[in-house]
Parts: sequence; C-alpha cells; structure tokens
Amino acid sequence: MSRYAPILILVCALALAGCVVKTYPMLTTLSPADAGAMTCSQLHGQRLVAEDTAQQIAHIAQGGRARFSQRPVLYSTARPDAERGAQARLSVVEAALLAQGCGPDGGRSGGS
Repeated sequence: MSRYAPILILVCALALAGCVVKTYPMLTTLSPADAGAMTCSQLHGQRLVAEDTAQQIAHIAQGGRARFSQRPVLYSTARPDAERGAQARLSVVEAALLAQGCGPDGGRSGGS
C-alpha cells in the first residue's frame, strides 16, 4: 500500500485542484458592428444568453453553489468583471434590437 501512496496523493491533489478553479461565467465582448450584422432572431438569442449569464453570476454570488468547493477563484474581484461583461453585451444587443426594429417575437416589428 505504501508504494501507491504518492500516486494516491497526486490524484487527490489534482481532484481538489479541479474544484478550486471554478470561476464566474464570462462573456466575450460583442461589437456594435457584429451585433448589427445579426438577424433579429440571433439578437434575441444573444439577449437570452446575456440575461442567463447575469442570473448565473447572481446565483453564484448569493451562495447558490452545491458545495463550498465550487466557490470561484478570486471571488471578490472576478464578480465585477463578469457583471460588467454581461451588462456590456446586453447593452450592445439591446441597442442593435432597437436599431433594427426587432419585435419581441424575434422578427421585425411591423409598422406602416
């Protein structure tokens, strides 16, 4: 048993390290030009992604984790960055939805 002890210790250390490195979800930036090239349906999908990510960030921040080991690394500094990223993406998507005249169902709003 003693000859397997170093291997067992290494496996346990790697397993524990995997639990510690969980972080807040981060969205990539979306330029207004990229958002302007999307269809209304794609923009609505992007809005749902941004809103879902913001909810995940809030859930993590409120302690809604299955185990304490899922607490994000750099807990106090990563949250504002994640929140800013989600809000920035949502702002770009909302502006593109307005600019393209998209309706709530994913299509263009009709108006004559």
